Amino acid sequence: ENANTYGAEGSGRLDITGQSFLQLDGSFVQQPEQRGALEASTNLAARPVFNTTSGKLTYDQSFNHWEERAQASVQDADFITGGNQFRDGSVYTVRNRIIFKLSEELGAFIEGSNAWQDWDLNPSQRNSDNLTGLVGISAQIPTVIQGELGVGVLRESYSDNAFKPLVTPALSGSLTWNILPLTSIIASAQRTVVGTETFCNAATGVCQISSGASEPVAAQFGSERNTFQSTGGQIGVQHEFWHNILGEANFAYEHDVFDFNGLVDNTYVLSGDVHYLLSRYSEIDFNFAHTQRTANLSADRTFNSGPYTENIVFLTLKVGL
Repeated sequence: ENANTYGAEGSGRLDITGQSFLQLDGSFVQQPEQRGALEASTNLAARPVFNTTSGKLTYDQSFNHWEERAQASVQDADFITGGNQFRDGSVYTVRNRIIFKLSEELGAFIEGSNAWQDWDLNPSQRNSDNLTGLVGISAQIPTVIQGELGVGVLRESYSDNAFKPLVTPALSGSLTWNILPLTSIIASAQRTVVGTETFCNAATGVCQISSGASEPVAAQFGSERNTFQSTGGQIGVQHEFWHNILGEANFAYEHDVFDFNGLVDNTYVLSGDVHYLLSRYSEIDFNFAHTQRTANLSADRTFNSGPYTENIVFLTLKVGL
């Protein structure tokens, strides 16, 4: 399953005034499907390869105690491996966050986002519209601690009117705590629910994957769209051993539930990084990651490649201008 990854990315920022800026980010990556991907397959001789093209435009404006950050982005996935073109699709997202600074240390925010999933194959059955609203607080003590917590509601509706909209709670949070001058703890948590790209035709009593092939398992028919629920978090420790040598250790956990057939995955990731800063503009990174995934239905391949153990070593050279 050896494969290569190639990519390029760029970012530019224009300071319009002292209180506003405009930023454009873009990237192109050709990569193999990851073993832990949502709908990875073990039925192929080699992992599928696909291109990801993305762009994001951000506008930020501050005025007294108020700040607004608006974003618009697009991500397009194109599979170049034969027989996988049915998996091509794009996601268009708009997001706006308004922040009110209650004090130098405390702020409140409200955020709304809308994401459209546009599939190339069977769009009338598979396309979805994801609307999320969050309210939350952000807090910081300069050089000591910074964090935020947002709670809200997610509503996903579908082009196929046979499926009722999905409404569920949403959660996001992050924390950076400098417990010592050279040591920091970084943590985050999130919960999201999305409709899967598998759909059922209750009239014919058949469930299909996006290519049109019948699913190999019994279906749970109804007016609710099949969903993928993901809840997870991670915590890491960063330490500066020397002025140009930084170390980091991380632990991550993800709990995935597929209501289509009762599949439950638990993924555990333990990783470590060493960053060697060559100059202000370049660094060498060494990373090791150990991943362990368990599944209550170990032989089920409806959505992904089942339980696995994976060890990956990265050696990366980063150069900036």
